[in-house]
Amino acid sequence: MKQRPTIITVLCIFGFIGITVGIATNIFFITDIGKHIFTTMGIGVPSQLSIVISLVMSIMILGSLISIWNMKKIGVVIYAVLVIINIIINRIYNNLKISGIIGSLVFIVLFFTKFKEME
Repeated sequence: MKQRPTIITVLCIFGFIGITVGIATNIFFITDIGKHIFTTMGIGVPSQLSIVISLVMSIMILGSLISIWNMKKIGVVIYAVLVIINIIINRIYNNLKISGIIGSLVFIVLFFTKFKEME
């Protein structure tokens, strides 16, 4: 395995933290307590379908991040494809945030700057 560049380590750690928070939030949405808390706060609870889709996407993105952590090119390709799919899904559900798009695209560009160093 090739030596992992610092930028890949940092991006993956941020990605692992973000995915963990996303998975935990979606699991919390499923519980009655979570639904009650979010409804009380005036935050809409997503549909069960969108929660399931989000969980599946999060797990697949986590897998791609693990591959990137291990310096595998396929992880970068899968991550990029999943981000594009996620943008499309969020557009369909009217949940598209420009900050999320920009952040994801920055990650993709930075991952691809180290693509040649990967296996």
